[in-house]
Amino acid sequence: MFTLFPNPFFPDIPRSKKQITSFLKLHPTPFFLIDPALIENRITTLTDFFKKHKYPFQPAYSCKTNYSLLSLPLLHQHHLFAETVSEFEYQLARKSKFSDSQIIVNGPGKQLPFLLSRPTLIHLDNQTEINQTLTYLSKQPLKATLGIRLNVPAYHSHFGFNLENGQAKSAIALLLDKNIPVSSIHLHLGTNLYDPTLYAKSISLTVNFIKEIYTDYGIILKYLDLGGGFPSHGLLPHHLHTQSHPIESYLKLIFSELQKLPYTPTLTLEPGRYLVDDAAIFVSKVIHSNIKDHRQQIIIDSTINQLPLTWTRPNIIVAFSLNLIQLKQTTTPTIVYGASCQEIDILFQGNFPKVLPNDLIIFYCCGAYNQNMTPDFIFKRPKTYFL
Repeated sequence: MFTLFPNPFFPDIPRSKKQITSFLKLHPTPFFLIDPALIENRITTLTDFFKKHKYPFQPAYSCKTNYSLLSLPLLHQHHLFAETVSEFEYQLARKSKFSDSQIIVNGPGKQLPFLLSRPTLIHLDNQTEINQTLTYLSKQPLKATLGIRLNVPAYHSHFGFNLENGQAKSAIALLLDKNIPVSSIHLHLGTNLYDPTLYAKSISLTVNFIKEIYTDYGIILKYLDLGGGFPSHGLLPHHLHTQSHPIESYLKLIFSELQKLPYTPTLTLEPGRYLVDDAAIFVSKVIHSNIKDHRQQIIIDSTINQLPLTWTRPNIIVAFSLNLIQLKQTTTPTIVYGASCQEIDILFQGNFPKVLPNDLIIFYCCGAYNQNMTPDFIFKRPKTYFL
């Protein structure tokens, strides 16, 4: 068997080398290739943890991470919700057979009048959205389930209702005064949260707030939505000098804090990067190589615009021959250039095996955001395929 998706945290999913070789012959480079078996591995890691602890858990997929995943039946097979942050994403989720009750709507850019008429879960982000909701309710009944997003002092953000200055509690009081039930509290700290203790501190503050509104207002939430932000297992962003932690480090901290609640709301997590990033590779081909000033210069048939996360973190790349024999001979200082005719189109710098035209350059851990953020610039956006 042949492993194309090496991963330091999870067992590799072996694939037939003949299967992959045939696939490469059928599809011209460049393209993204996703292995659903690895995504399923991540999902079951999450769900099995909370099943083991007998805690109600509702996973959701953060759609913005990679829209192509919405076509995967396994999201429905594992009963994931779809987390969206715009009307565009909401409509994508609906077209992908997620019902209104399986969609969570976050973010400050919602189309509230339309969404409030649907039986979906909405987390209000700011006072303007509360005002829009009150205006809507003055004319017609509410069908959506509502919650609010918290802004906690442990993590700097301009989203949500501030917990420290009393804004969050005032928002809750206003909604209750207007007879609007509050069914969910949402917390999302950002992406690539490499420090689990920061996550734990923020959840602790959230748990204390939930206990406070339970005591003061008798609120029993249906959901506690702690968002995503879990890192993948690729290389760290350029500005970070730390190490990744396995997902269990976060889940144990979350569960520890949940034990302090006076009741048991269903926990929702919205991972995106964690689910798909290292389940995808990007396959490109060498179109030219030469040696200049004792350095190998390689040009491939793709560009940095097709892997835009290159700007924020280094790439993991491996060289293969066309028959998928990994090239491991003595390495030499190398620059890998894209084919966009821009001098800044550099996808890799470091020691690398010597290659020839038509050899394959495969990029690992690139399933998060790259596809969604790729423009049609000089070349068409690469296609995405599933094994």
